[in-house]
Amino acid sequence: MADPATITMVGLTAGALCAVSTTPELIVTLRRAEPVSRWIVLRNVALATGNALWVLYALAGGHLPILIFCGINALMTGVLAARQMRLVVPHTPLLSNPKKEGTEI
Repeated sequence: MADPATITMVGLTAGALCAVSTTPELIVTLRRAEPVSRWIVLRNVALATGNALWVLYALAGGHLPILIFCGINALMTGVLAARQMRLVVPHTPLLSNPKKEGTEI
């Protein structure tokens, strides 16, 4: 079995990479008010919820890296989803049929 310090470092590194990967989208969304699809909002709501559940899991199990970075990611994706909810293109169906008339094979 691996050394606990090594496992913690792997967890911290993984969490940092996940947080860094969300940062550019958050910055762009906060700077620009461009319309977004509902799928993007739903993705970020699901991701924020999942990260919040990981925080609960980490609290129960005492997993510090998960607690720290899932908490950060839950906050970041929650802010992102809240901002994007204001930018959703109105009156667009969540599920749309990509086929147009006359394009059937």
